Amino acid sequence: MTALKVENLSKTFALPRGLFGRAHPGVRAVRPVSFSVEAGETLGVVGESGCGKSTFARMLVGLLEPTTGQIEIEGQALDNADPAAFGRVIQY
Repeated sequence: MTALKVENLSKTFALPRGLFGRAHPGVRAVRPVSFSVEAGETLGVVGESGCGKSTFARMLVGLLEPTTGQIEIEGQALDNADPAAFGRVIQY
């Protein structure tokens, strides 16, 4: 059984407009990533300082809304999860 499934998850933070009203494309904190973790498996996230590990973790536990992609925990999409039920499954 798949405990965690992530598809095309990414996060881009918007920046304010420039001095002359030019739009900025934003800062990409997490590039699109996909993976799955089966029940009983362990996942480690490693990388350099500032590479998006904390942003990635915040998206996985529902503290940040992803720009793109979907997160499923035990087959249930995180964006459709009841907060109380989600809290019983995931411990922060």
